[in-house]
Amino acid sequence: MTEEQLAETLGRRPDAALTRARACMDALLVALDTAPDAAARSAALAEHMGGQRLVDLRYLRGSDREAWDRGIVRARGHRGLGRALDTLERSCSPGRLRIATDDDGKARDDGLPDGHVMPAGYTVAKTGVWVDKGEAGDELVAHRPLWLVGYLMDVDGHGHHVRLMWEQVDGTTSTAVVGLGVIADARAIVTLAGRYGVPVSSASAREVVRYLEAATAAVRGTLPVERCAGRLGWMPGGFLLGADWIGDQGRSVRLMADPALTQLGRAYTTSGTWDGWLSEAVRPARAAPSAWLAIYASVASVLARALATKSAGIDFSGETSQGKTTVLRLAASVWGHPDASMRNWKVSPAGLEAHATTLQHLPVVLDDTKNARKAEDVSSMVYMLSTGTGAVRGTPGSGGRSVGQRPVSTWCSWLISTGEQQVTSFSRDAGVRARALCIVGSPLHSSEAASLITVGTLAHHGHLGRRVVPLIMADLPGLRAMFVDAKRRWTDDLTPHGAVAGRLGEAIAVLEVARVLCERAGLPSPQCRPLDAARAAAIAGGRDSDQPAAALRAVYSAAIRRPTAWWKRHTVRTVEHGKPEPVVPHGGWLGRWVDEDDWATLDVLPTVLDDLLRSHGYDAGVVDRWRERGWITHSRRTQSIRIQGNVTKAVRLSRDAFVAAGCL
Repeated sequence: MTEEQLAETLGRRPDAALTRARACMDALLVALDTAPDAAARSAALAEHMGGQRLVDLRYLRGSDREAWDRGIVRARGHRGLGRALDTLERSCSPGRLRIATDDDGKARDDGLPDGHVMPAGYTVAKTGVWVDKGEAGDELVAHRPLWLVGYLMDVDGHGHHVRLMWEQVDGTTSTAVVGLGVIADARAIVTLAGRYGVPVSSASAREVVRYLEAATAAVRGTLPVERCAGRLGWMPGGFLLGADWIGDQGRSVRLMADPALTQLGRAYTTSGTWDGWLSEAVRPARAAPSAWLAIYASVASVLARALATKSAGIDFSGETSQGKTTVLRLAASVWGHPDASMRNWKVSPAGLEAHATTLQHLPVVLDDTKNARKAEDVSSMVYMLSTGTGAVRGTPGSGGRSVGQRPVSTWCSWLISTGEQQVTSFSRDAGVRARALCIVGSPLHSSEAASLITVGTLAHHGHLGRRVVPLIMADLPGLRAMFVDAKRRWTDDLTPHGAVAGRLGEAIAVLEVARVLCERAGLPSPQCRPLDAARAAAIAGGRDSDQPAAALRAVYSAAIRRPTAWWKRHTVRTVEHGKPEPVVPHGGWLGRWVDEDDWATLDVLPTVLDDLLRSHGYDAGVVDRWRERGWITHSRRTQSIRIQGNVTKAVRLSRDAFVAAGCL
């Protein structure tokens, strides 16, 4: 079987250049064998030492060394050709002459973009990349073909990048986007060999850098500059969702080919069908308000920036195995694969900041707060996510500055979370409570519904989000007007229930717009009233968020647990000569509290008050809030009182304050 027959059997294309090279050697040998004299043989050999014939012979030497050596041995059998054959061998040796053939070019042009230009002095062939060294001949730069086929700029101004294409060792072609700084550094470019298989080594790195620098200049003005991003979400001209660009195709953006971004991008893809998602994932939850709120919150996340509102969140809490994670999957399935896009609460603040920055406007979906590394991390990370701003970090300075500052990460999205306890319970801060709607109780009505939703979301996902984004772009002014009206209505309705409840009205207004948007996209109306459940959660959040009142209730509870530790309610004992003497309580006096039903004030020693507040998780600054409300009867923080004949300072709280806090 000939090599051509073998290639045909294996389904491979025969090497036309090699076939022609072998024919050229055979023609040379025939000419030498049939030449009548030495002069004719020298002339025949001279005809093969230039032009296309020399190119063919050189290709034979590099591709079929056995055929080359066999031909040269036969040629040396003719007397008088030794010196000429030495010249031929030198001309065909590596590092000398290299001229690309037409067939080489055709074989290597597959996949190259229109307008691609090779830099002057360089040639790419099957044998690799060659550079013309003038009289010294061609020199090998890379042992496999390598091209620069694109130039990219980050839409957020985070750098310039190039798209490389090269041939792998198995003959396949690969591409990758790498930073412009990587291909400009001989040390950095070597890392591409281990990471991607790019044909470069420490020995060839400098020459490869020179070649790619020349290639960058050559493609300028001939190839379009692509736009890329190291994040997802809204961008000028559209929305980047995984590898899909939704928007103006003339301003399309590609996701950077970073391993972490590639992994995350795969999570935001589609599977199954839209009808399958409606029937298998949504229908089992049609009567569960929490399930609908999860869907609306997922859509509300991409609406936040479009409506110029703040980041917010929704939390589902209750006993374990009640469908909380299932509801989370339903929310995540709006945009992509639920399990791949969800994250666990076992994450560091820096890691969560990076995740939120990358998602930018897509919801941050976190499951089970009990897995948090530290309880205090939950409240701090909820606050960080709701503010939409990362930590301020320094960096080594340059020039006359000893210390610089890194750009602060920002985002605008919703947090969707689950846990056995409310996400706001990890902090006494009212600011955290004003940023999350806490839905308490079983989200679903049965375990059967949870199983159906889980299977349905894994089989069908990623469809609603791709329907919603074009609708936002098509009617942004109308959606903003709708939001302004909804915000006014909900804020007016909830403000009487407390300042925090009023602030949560803005989040419910976004959910209302999200509901309208979902129904425009084809999502059916729910068989329940999810926004009423959100309203109840806002009212409960407003009630729980009154930290000054809660702190005062904690003080009253401590007071009634130790009634005899207060002067005027103390116990006495009879000592010598029948004289009564007060019994000093263990740990000392707490303050003064008149033992009468109509007592008017409670005087607490400052150190005692600070310890009580701290033990219950309240900041001592809450005392200033009491004074603002008029719960402290004196204009100053403390005033003088007498305990057991001694003058001391105390914080005087009025009876009316305890009535207002719900203690009496």
